[in-house]
Amino acid sequence: MEDSRRDLQDDNLNSLVPDVQVDRRGFVAACIAAGFAGTAFADVHEPVLYGPDPDAACDAVLGLRHARDLLASLDGPTAEHALDRLRALLAAHDTGSGVYFDSRAWIVTARVA
Repeated sequence: MEDSRRDLQDDNLNSLVPDVQVDRRGFVAACIAAGFAGTAFADVHEPVLYGPDPDAACDAVLGLRHARDLLASLDGPTAEHALDRLRALLAAHDTGSGVYFDSRAWIVTARVA
């Protein structure tokens, strides 16, 4: 039971820095359903700076309402464990000139049909 609780707690940390994937075809279908046509995508793949160092990056993440709400929902030891893992993740992404994470996005253009 304790191991399954720990796995659940670790999953909570993963949601602090979500990895969101969206299906392009599904997005185009939603645009068409909303009355748009000629949907075009420009892929943007740039690193995102979370802060100049892991401490500043941690402050930035904890400044997000989702992260604050998630941590507030955890008991003390679980929240500390999640914070320790978050700090380790941020430290692992410290390049010496900032804490960067990979990022991808689309710039979407469409016209009203």
